[in-house]
Amino acid sequence: MIGRRWLAILLAGCLVSPVLAATDQFLVEFELWLDGQVAGTPVLIVEAGEPASLENLGEPNYRLAVTVEPTADSIMPQEMVWLHVVVEQLGPEGWDELVDSIMGAREGESTSLSVTEPDQQPTPESASLYLQARTSRLRPGERAD
Repeated sequence: MIGRRWLAILLAGCLVSPVLAATDQFLVEFELWLDGQVAGTPVLIVEAGEPASLENLGEPNYRLAVTVEPTADSIMPQEMVWLHVVVEQLGPEGWDELVDSIMGAREGESTSLSVTEPDQQPTPESASLYLQARTSRLRPGERAD
């Protein structure tokens, strides 16, 4: 009887008290080239699953948004993440989307995407848009809480 009572109290406690789980944070370092020129080298701290963005209203202007999703597939290496990236540029009628893509990345290694003409090599100098990203998981002492 006492065993069942403790089990009931334990279960009730689990249902009533919130479960606090630390959300992973990532440092994402970018190098963005637009029309063959370096547009910026932004760095963002991003919580897993939460979008983060920044705007550069200088010349050239751009808006960069990213969401980092750690892989949940047991087949994929645990240090792999998905980056959902959107790059926009301010035009006369508002923000124009240049790219909306998902990139696979191994933590600590660079990955890139480019927008080029079909016959062009995807290099920073030749692409209309070239984006390189490097993602690192922040350890508890490095977190921006």
